[in-house]
This record gives sequence, C-alpha cells and structure tokens, in this order.
Amino acid sequence: MRLLLREFIITKDSLGEEYNLEELKAQAERNFDRGLQTFELMTVPSFENVLAITAAVLKIQNEAAPVLARSLVNAGLSHCQMMGYHREVTYQKDQSGFADNKRRLFWTLYVFDKTNSLHFGNASRIQDFEVDAHYPAIPDDPAEKPWTELFRLAVRLAKIQGLIFDKLYSVAGLQSPAVDRRQWIDALVTDMHQWRYELDHMDGSTVRFAEILKLSKTHWDIMYYSTLTILLRAPAMPGVGTDMTSQCFQAARLSLQSHLRAFSGYGGDKMLSKADYIDWALHNSSFTPFVVIFLHSIAASSLEDVELLEQVVTTFRSARDINIGAEKLYQICSTFSRLARRMVESRNTSVGMYDQNNDTLQVAGVSENDPLTWTDMAVLPSEQQAGTDGFADFLTDDMTNILADWINGQPPASDMFAMDFGE
Repeated sequence: MRLLLREFIITKDSLGEEYNLEELKAQAERNFDRGLQTFELMTVPSFENVLAITAAVLKIQNEAAPVLARSLVNAGLSHCQMMGYHREVTYQKDQSGFADNKRRLFWTLYVFDKTNSLHFGNASRIQDFEVDAHYPAIPDDPAEKPWTELFRLAVRLAKIQGLIFDKLYSVAGLQSPAVDRRQWIDALVTDMHQWRYELDHMDGSTVRFAEILKLSKTHWDIMYYSTLTILLRAPAMPGVGTDMTSQCFQAARLSLQSHLRAFSGYGGDKMLSKADYIDWALHNSSFTPFVVIFLHSIAASSLEDVELLEQVVTTFRSARDINIGAEKLYQICSTFSRLARRMVESRNTSVGMYDQNNDTLQVAGVSENDPLTWTDMAVLPSEQQAGTDGFADFLTDDMTNILADWINGQPPASDMFAMDFGE
C-alpha cells in the first residue's frame, strides 16, 4: 500500500484531490514496519509474504541498510524456491489467477540478488542453472509494452552482472586461468553491447508516464556504463595487478557524466527529489567508475578528470544528510577527489605504468611485501580534515585497503560499504 500511495503522489493522481495521500502513506509505512517484525514473514513461504518482502527490500534499500536488504532478498528467494516460482512448470499449473504477479515477484528479487552480488561481493542466493521460469510476457497495449520491455532488460542486465561476479570476481573466478578469464571478458562485453543496442532501439513514444520513462533512461546509462567499467577493469591475472584500457576509462567517464545528468533531473519542482536519486544511486550503481577515473587522473595528470570527480562529489554533498549511507559515500568520494587534486597539482604520477599514446594503465598487484603506499600524499592538510567526523584514520589505512583490494581484483565495493553503513 505504501508503494502504491507513493506512486499516486509522484504521478499526481486525482485521488490526491479527495484524500490526504501523504498522511495515508505515513500510516501505511507504520503498519508496514510493524508487519516486518513478525517471525512468520521470514519463515513461512506464501505469495503474500514474498510480496511483503519485496516491498520491504525497496523500502529498506532507501534507508541505507544493505545487509538487512540482502537478508530479506535471501528470505524472499528461499520462499520462491520452496513454492517453485523459479520453475516454469509452476506457472503452467497455476490456477490462482496471480501467476503473472508471482513471476514478476521472482524476477524482481532475482534482479536485487544479482545486482547486490556484483556490487557487494557475495555469491548469488539463486543460481542460473536452477532457473527456467520465463520472463513476463510483453503486453499488446503500447502504453504498457515499454515498461515490460524495460523489466526484461533489467533481468538480462542482472544476469550479466551475476556472470561477471561468478566468472571474474568470485573465489573460483579469481583462480581461473588467464585465457578463460579473457574469453569471459570478451563474451560478456559483446553481451553488454547487444543489451545496449536493444535498449536504444526500444520504442517508448506511446508509453504511459512518459516523463518517468525519460528520467529512467539516464539511470540505465549509469547502470550500463558502471557495469561495463567493472567488466573492463577485471584483471586477466588477479594478484599480479590490473590493466586498464582506454575503453575502460571511457566507460567510467561516461558513467560519472551520466550520474551528473541524472542528478540534474531531480529536485525543485521536478517529480522526484534529489534524495530519491541518491537513495537509488547508493544501491544500483558502483564505486568502480569513480576509482578508475581517480587513478587515471593521477596517472595522466588530468585536471579534467579531477574536475569530473569534484562535480560528482558536489552532488553527494548536497544530499549527504539524507541518511548515514549518503554521508559515508560523500566522505569516501570527497577523500579520493581531494587526494587526486593534490597529486595532480604536485605532478605525482606514482600509481603505475601509464602509456599516454594508448591511454592504458598498468597497476602492480599489492601484497605484504609490496604494499600500496601514498607517501606524504596520504595525509591531507589538517584544515581539510576538519569536520570529517572521525574520518582522519580512514584517510590512510582504510582508503589504502580499499584500493589495494580493488587493484588485486577483489569485488568492487565489498570493503567500502561493509565498514560501517549505519547498521
């Protein structure tokens, strides 16, 4: 009910003229929070409980609680498996009249599962070899068709994200031979390009809520370029180091530029607030493009890259007070951008071997015998640390650990957000 009321408010439904939708939404949220505390929700498989869990994931992600959200996704998918929602035969036998709703619930949780797997570095709860359920059927209604096409594209992108983690970032993937990893990278890049082609050629001219569809297109840009950056930066030989190509840098740059465009579409008299966007960005985009441009800015002594990083940080600054997660994201990105400017202005390019002609960067692997150090650049001036609320220690050890794991091919964001996300 809370989600329906929120949609009515966003789309300025005529019900708002008869009822106080904000007050009803607040009451629905209080009732929903009480319902989440029941033991039955997490332990008893039922359509109603899966529906409640899926709604809870949407709500809790917006409250910067990714660990709790992941626990709910796992519980929801466990219910789905117990009831056979991952198998097509279940829908063929279903006489309830809710088969399409069950199918959408399963695939929604699937998308959450695969996206979280890649961004936070955990194996998926459900594996593709277990699933043969079909995607939701595309309706004939031209006003609804684009939304279902987008939903199917979301599932396909999530499937690619799951493969990127399984084949390139999981424990087994990191131990795979270099030739196998290279083949997977090339195959998945092809899949990503095909996905993008289909997105670009989707006809949304007759869609219902065209303004929301238009706004969502920039979000798809972020997810596409962010995922592509994670894929292209995957090292062929983990532990030895990481090689970043001009294609990787370009994807990362386009991801950050898409973020700036998306952020400008929120706030003021617009349909959604800037806080709505930051909530979404915390859980659906990756930190990897920011790190890639951070390293490139230093290696190439690029003030243009530094300015791009600072523009992104400015967007986070304006919404840093919405929750602890947004504040943490701002602090981390602000630290990296300040360090990038200081190193570029001092002409310190000690991040690896940069080939200016080909725009490629090789960063050596990090180990106890060959640690990652920032010498005097690691400590920022005391006046810049003022007001960081205890982040002075993070500027050295934690930031170095994040980069060291990232360079060695560890999952893109597992350490960064596991440290403390307000839970």
